[in-house]
Amino acid sequence: MSRAPLALIPLLALAACAPDGVGKIVPAPPTEAGAPAYVPPEPPPTWSEADSQVEVSLHIDTAVEAHPLLYARLRDEGRARLETFARESRAFRAGDPVARDRAPYSMQIGWEEPVETPRLLSLQGSDWFYSGGAHGNSSVSALLWDKAAQRVLAPAALFRPGSDLTVLDRALCSAITAAKAARSAEAGYELDPVGTCEKSVEEDIVLAPGTVPGKVGGLIFLFAPYELGSYAEGGYSVVVPLDAFAALLSPDWADQFAGAPTAETLRLYRAG
Repeated sequence: MSRAPLALIPLLALAACAPDGVGKIVPAPPTEAGAPAYVPPEPPPTWSEADSQVEVSLHIDTAVEAHPLLYARLRDEGRARLETFARESRAFRAGDPVARDRAPYSMQIGWEEPVETPRLLSLQGSDWFYSGGAHGNSSVSALLWDKAAQRVLAPAALFRPGSDLTVLDRALCSAITAAKAARSAEAGYELDPVGTCEKSVEEDIVLAPGTVPGKVGGLIFLFAPYELGSYAEGGYSVVVPLDAFAALLSPDWADQFAGAPTAETLRLYRAG
């Protein structure tokens, strides 16, 4: 599938320490009876830079700090991408008087929604960038992390080698169709149907929180705008419950899965 994911940039150096300015949880101060409820401030970006020409920011969920190697990798790779975008944007705008007078070019990178089991961690990645034109553009990506081996895990590794994943492909197709139907109902008109569904393990996949504590109850598949419809239609995130693919799981990872997606997960992602 043609897409613009957050590709991992080759790592030049890893640093286990977190940079200054990373958001920390602020304890709630005591409040008097009848006072408005305390709302913690939004955590600042992991790293950001802004001026009249360019705005860039990187945010990594603070839960990832518990995994220093992964945190440093995402921080260094994200900052390198943003610095390249800023440098190229400034160079272009310097030679284009019209562009110089327009809104700053901007790029945001985020790694959010951590889901963990004793041996696995997944994160949802997102890019948003604007470099002129009618609107900005976005892309999505996903990351699976083997906590013991300290390495990125390919989605296909979750399944038995050589297994026929057709049943998972069909379950994903059904979930996408259901999500499309729900969005059509909300819009009040029929959205364009999905053509040929792609191979499930070739998509961006994260773990769905399960009804059994510490276990995965399903898989969430992420699609950016344009992948399943028009830009105005937006992106999709759909969940496939564990019972659709449990028999396909590799013995190496089967013990990390149990139960079903939580009710909140099903509400947010509309399982098919």
